[in-house]
Amino acid sequence: MTTHCYLKLLDKGGAQVPGEAVTPAYEGQIACADWSIDIGMQARDGKTGRGARSIGMSLFKFSKAPDKSSTRIMAALRDGEQFTQAIFTIYEELQGSLDLTEGNFHLVIKLNQVTVHGYQVQGGTSDKEVTLKEQCSFYYQSIYFDYGGGVTLKQPPNAQAFAPASKLNELVNEAKKLSASDRNNLVNLIKNIQDDDGGKSSTSGKGVKPHGS
Repeated sequence: MTTHCYLKLLDKGGAQVPGEAVTPAYEGQIACADWSIDIGMQARDGKTGRGARSIGMSLFKFSKAPDKSSTRIMAALRDGEQFTQAIFTIYEELQGSLDLTEGNFHLVIKLNQVTVHGYQVQGGTSDKEVTLKEQCSFYYQSIYFDYGGGVTLKQPPNAQAFAPASKLNELVNEAKKLSASDRNNLVNLIKNIQDDDGGKSSTSGKGVKPHGS
């Protein structure tokens, strides 16, 4: 099976930001790759009891290849432009199916009142190819998940944007729990790994190939 992810990004006038997807039913949308979001409970300053905690949602982060939407998203970040809605459709294509909109998994995520919080371009080279990958993060006022039923979550008042937890953050948090001697052992282990890798060339084979490559 093949998993697909497409983004339909609408400005305040309702116009769609053009992408380069060619899949039927999603033509002209923005083709995406990885995405992530964290949802959890957070403490509220000055509150006690049942009102001391409220739901917190991270930035919505996703990656994509450079396309027609790239400079539009960069300009929106520069100008602080707010988009009315960002609709992500994630689904699995059944092998041998003629209808690409049907699959075992079909999730729709709708972000409302969206602003671009961050934009990053990553590049990698090797003897055979050059890869480019963009990483974008969106802030939003509310989010709607539709997967066999729908649920809407809203950002709490005065919510602060935060990034989804990374593996590095998880490792750092685990390292903080270690004793001083165990931390020293961990540092020495990391140094040994770095020394072993010092003579090896490092190129990124990950990412999304640019169109036409």
